[in-house]
Amino acid sequence: NLLRKNIQQETQQFSVAYNSLNEAFERLNASSNSLEPLKRVKKGTESLIPLTGSLYVVGELSDLDNVLVDVGTGYYVQKDLKGAQDVIKRKALFVKTSMDQLFSRLEVQKRNLNNITYVLQMKIQQQ
Repeated sequence: NLLRKNIQQETQQFSVAYNSLNEAFERLNASSNSLEPLKRVKKGTESLIPLTGSLYVVGELSDLDNVLVDVGTGYYVQKDLKGAQDVIKRKALFVKTSMDQLFSRLEVQKRNLNNITYVLQMKIQQQ
């Protein structure tokens, strides 16, 4: 029974981690998709600029050829649009690979949990 509880906890932790990675993957895709319209915008166009996920300010677009890209741990680098999309795609691929690996581990844990539950039920029925 203790083993079952441990595996349940691990399964839950894997699920939480998988969901977090999935959210990160979706944010990266949204970031990549948001770069495409910049190719059609004219210099000097007013736009809403995100400061946080829910706070925007009105700003004027002055440099449409370059953007700042978050490369992790609070560091940003200036890239052209193609370079920014490349960085985002690499990060998305890394996250997707991690998701796939975690999903495999999660499936193994679920099978183990089902097997342990089955064995425990059989022992209870035998008593």
